Amino acid sequence: MLLQDATVNCLAAFYVQTASGDVEYLRLNHEILATTLSATTFKINAGNGSAGTTTINGEAGSRTLGGKFNSYMLVREIMA
Repeated sequence: MLLQDATVNCLAAFYVQTASGDVEYLRLNHEILATTLSATTFKINAGNGSAGTTTINGEAGSRTLGGKFNSYMLVREIMA
């Protein structure tokens, strides 16, 4: 889920269900109009729907491929 500031509802979300141990490559795109001059905070919320381990850039709580996977959030401000 993509969240902004203290807003309760997410801006964008997706759902993927996989078998244990599967590797998934995920991408979330969202465009939003800048409606304020104040600073804003974007957050990504990712995790398991139930108890268990969710691993980013690895598998079963361990890194994969020497930790060379890349996770990031790119925010671009474009002036009209």
